[in-house]
Amino acid sequence: MFGLFKAKPAHAGMVSFTLAMDIACAADELFGLVNPAAPTFWKRAAGRLETIAPGRFRLHLHSEPECVRTLVVTEAEPGRVLALDTQATPRTGYVVSKNYRYCITPVDARNCTVTLHMEARFVPGLGKRDYDTGCRAVAEDLHTTLSMLKVHAEQGAGMVCRIDRLQSAA
Repeated sequence: MFGLFKAKPAHAGMVSFTLAMDIACAADELFGLVNPAAPTFWKRAAGRLETIAPGRFRLHLHSEPECVRTLVVTEAEPGRVLALDTQATPRTGYVVSKNYRYCITPVDARNCTVTLHMEARFVPGLGKRDYDTGCRAVAEDLHTTLSMLKVHAEQGAGMVCRIDRLQSAA
């Protein structure tokens, strides 16, 4: 009876989120934007990218100088699919690691639809409130990632930098 009001642990394991967005960009060009091995990788404008080994990278973002993100390419089908496992050191929030899978579907020669599947693994033993907070943060990250990718593809890295500066100033 005394355990009746005790906080229950939340779901354990991976949590999945999916979002699709139309982007005015050719599928092959967009693949280069999401591929850390490509010189056009969209996060290069936001920081410094180191190649550790083939398919393994370290990303140092200007906005988070204390944090290093490790990116490992787990699947790559040029112009169609790119999957990454990511981990931030030190860990930020409740997320231990994330998996991103970009599925790119050409609409025509200059447009495509990108579906981003994101899985997040949280620290074990989270209570429901912290779990819900973590899920909201990951869902926001998913939307922000695709929205900024769209801005980068359609309006360029300069516009992404301007948006980042405006958000930092607010």
